[in-house]
Amino acid sequence: MKRWLTVIIVSFVSLLFVNSANALMIGYGTNSVNDNLINDNGSGDSASSTTGLIGFFGSVGNWNIITGTGVNSQAIYSSNFGLDLNSITINSTEAGTIYIGISEIGVSNTLPYHFYAGGTTDGTVEISLLEDGSNVYFANNVIANSGTLGGNVFGFDRYVNSDGIDTPHSVSMIVKISHTKPGSTSFNIVASVPEPSTALLMGLALLGLFAVGRKKLLN
Repeated sequence: MKRWLTVIIVSFVSLLFVNSANALMIGYGTNSVNDNLINDNGSGDSASSTTGLIGFFGSVGNWNIITGTGVNSQAIYSSNFGLDLNSITINSTEAGTIYIGISEIGVSNTLPYHFYAGGTTDGTVEISLLEDGSNVYFANNVIANSGTLGGNVFGFDRYVNSDGIDTPHSVSMIVKISHTKPGSTSFNIVASVPEPSTALLMGLALLGLFAVGRKKLLN
């Protein structure tokens, strides 16, 4: 029983401490997210005075990014690690496809992600969550995919298991947006680790199960 108690305590402590480096990157383009890359505090970042926050806008092909914000929630809100493509609004003047992504390297999370999105589109969107042990931006190991979403208003909400990579690795979200005619797409997309309060409840539940099991053995 002591061994089980040790395992529970270690698991509980790991729920409370999730770390990440602050090395955020935004990418977008009509061929891939690697067409145009913006580093946190680098050229093209309109929020360059704030680490963990990238503001971006501009035109590429027949697409115009009206507003765009990429957030590392750990750096901005002092919370657990999370990525957020926030208040994205894009217009197109004709049919086409654009990719927009956010990526972070040096992540050390092994816990599940709360992966959710909501928005509107005059076309379709497809959203992928990626995690890769190579620790490079926008590596292609997909751990969750939304499938094709459309019908004007779209959204989903799910929990996704991490691959459990216990060395620094990359985490990315990539959105594929397609229009068959001129139109607009707006959305928010988040992949975040449960907050400490949630982790605390999970830890207490584990300890409660341990206590019940121990009582039954003693009886």
